[in-house]
Amino acid sequence: MDLTLLNALSYLEKPDGLIALPGPEGYILAVRPDRPAALERLYRLKGHSEPLLLMGWDLPAFDPFIAPLPTEAERLIRQHWPGPLIILLEKCKQLPEEFSPLCSLKIMQPDNAMLLDLLSLNPTGLLLTLGAARGTDPPAREATAVYNTFGDDVDFVVHGDVEILESVAPTVVWVKPNDEIQLLRSGAIVLD
Repeated sequence: MDLTLLNALSYLEKPDGLIALPGPEGYILAVRPDRPAALERLYRLKGHSEPLLLMGWDLPAFDPFIAPLPTEAERLIRQHWPGPLIILLEKCKQLPEEFSPLCSLKIMQPDNAMLLDLLSLNPTGLLLTLGAARGTDPPAREATAVYNTFGDDVDFVVHGDVEILESVAPTVVWVKPNDEIQLLRSGAIVLD
């Protein structure tokens, strides 16, 4: 087993554990969704201005967090996951306001082997993430930039500069409850 992943998992086990790791568009800050203190810490660093990206090991892991999946979202998931497709959806109405004050949530099953390993080893199979940047800056693309930006505010940084350099921006779509699909950003996947 990869020692780096074990270290990352050990920090995620902490009640307020927050790590940084290579994500689909640069480094991301990540916490476990069942750790309220960690989520509060994430919001303290980043604010509430953007929808959370919930990464999951498999589709059933998302069930407590999203409203019933629109048919078109399920079709896209079956065609393109794991892969570089982020889907914006309505969040589940039962989620408390402090979980996310926004009415939407982004979901993704990444195709990155390291992220999938981390998700598979995590008891929830999920990570809540936001880009590793301050304000409106783009997410850091190098581990040193994460250290320079966040310092001790991040418990552990999983190095993956090469993965980020080789990654292609994911396609982002909004699937509305009525099954209307709106392309928010073109990326690695071309939708039919």
